[in-house]
Amino acid sequence: MSIAIEWPWVVAGPGPQKGVTFSARGDLIKYRWQPLGRGIEVPERFVATYTVKNNYTVEMLITVENGQAGFDAIKITRLPGRPRLHCDATRIPCDTWVDHACAQVAEANQGGQITTAAEWRTEEYHADIAKVVKGKRREILTDDFLSKIADIYRANVHGAPIQAIHEKYPAYSISTVKSWIAKARDRGILPRQGKGRRAI
Repeated sequence: MSIAIEWPWVVAGPGPQKGVTFSARGDLIKYRWQPLGRGIEVPERFVATYTVKNNYTVEMLITVENGQAGFDAIKITRLPGRPRLHCDATRIPCDTWVDHACAQVAEANQGGQITTAAEWRTEEYHADIAKVVKGKRREILTDDFLSKIADIYRANVHGAPIQAIHEKYPAYSISTVKSWIAKARDRGILPRQGKGRRAI
């Protein structure tokens, strides 16, 4: 069963990795366009579906809140006749796929210039938007944000700190959480990990 949403529009194309295809659907009557910044807007709620090597699909319900896109639900489904799945859901590059989906459905109406239908259909148009969307994700890595990550890490250092951070920010993958921790160490917000000892 698919994630339920009405869908007057559908977008489809290649995915962000080899062997992955993409489609998106949503209801532009019920849900409005929301700004991501820098003149870029995406629907406030839509479903992105990634088909991986014709083996399984990953459906993500993507929403936009306070200028940030993330996912509210995810569903993995084996395709008919394919072997049973043996995948670790935490290894799905959710943040990469959210960025990709937003870039594929977005419109960039900057400086009063309205995007034409012909422009919207070009790969160059969406590639340019993708650069901005990725830049927006990097903008969250302020010292204030990394201090919050460090606080969660310290509070769970004797348990599962990475998992605790992931649970607080489920729209981001485990690999992204690890990169935040590394960035916090680089900036001196967390101590660097020494050889032969567990870092805090």
